[in-house]
Amino acid sequence: NTLLFYNLIQMKKQRKTKNLGTNQANKHENIYLDLESKGILTKKCSRSSESPHPTYGFIHEGENPISIREFNLQSSSKDGLQLNCRNCEKKYRRGRINKNKMVYAKLNHEDIYIQYSKKYGQEYKICGRCGLQKSPSEFPISKTMESGLHNQCFDCQDNYRESVSDRWIKFTPDGHTVNKPNEAKNCFNCESTQQLEFDHKWPIAKGGTDHPENFQVLCKKCNQEKKVDVSEFNSVHEIKVKQICTRYIDILISAQKENLSILDFEIKITSAVQNHLIWKCTLNAKELTDYFNQHKKINNRKFNIKRAVDKYSLYCSRNSIKKIENT
Repeated sequence: NTLLFYNLIQMKKQRKTKNLGTNQANKHENIYLDLESKGILTKKCSRSSESPHPTYGFIHEGENPISIREFNLQSSSKDGLQLNCRNCEKKYRRGRINKNKMVYAKLNHEDIYIQYSKKYGQEYKICGRCGLQKSPSEFPISKTMESGLHNQCFDCQDNYRESVSDRWIKFTPDGHTVNKPNEAKNCFNCESTQQLEFDHKWPIAKGGTDHPENFQVLCKKCNQEKKVDVSEFNSVHEIKVKQICTRYIDILISAQKENLSILDFEIKITSAVQNHLIWKCTLNAKELTDYFNQHKKINNRKFNIKRAVDKYSLYCSRNSIKKIENT
């Protein structure tokens, strides 16, 4: 009951959105074109050009109404667009960040942890990724957020960076899921409800994607035992298009036409992944930067491009082509 009550308090205090997954860059054009085909060409920004925002003091600048392409998408609204234009949304977010910075500017880390407990009336915080109750001191400080703390604990942040960011740098899979492991009730294999993790049905190291269709939830033990095993697939016809990166999709289509075995398909696509890694090692810093930037934009990622370039360049320097071919 205490946990339920605390979650209700958090839900009231945290800003929620039904817009997750809608603002992927690769979906924008089709949605705008659909609206324009229905005669919806302009929209009025809800922010006034005369009355400043009551809290943050900004106004809408320029013409109003404006093109619908000046608005981000929002699936829960009637027209599929947010109420405020992009410029006003930026000003609103900047206002919130600056306000939070002012609140926490003069506080040291220990004071922020103490203030969190006083503000929310709890001696713990629930991690947004693992779902566990932890001491506020187990969360990184974030002076731009209303609570003063990140929503993910130190452990989850470290694991996420290592497992997600580093794998993206190396394999650059298509897609960008927004689901969380704690949204599932139990492990797909053993039905355990403890230490649940995301698992790629078709491994990223073998051309798999980050699309929702390629995810299942396993407990930590089952996930560690599975690793990059694909024995759960009995036929290539069970593999969905969204589970394989676009750059390798022809291999899947060909394998399904030829009715290849899972093993033969696995060999072919693993070889293609290795060739892609080798090709990336031939790119210079500028070419790698362009490559990661394009992939980041298409899949709505938020990774640090400079870190990606440096990390992959280091990977190439440490691994000869022969070593890559044997990975």
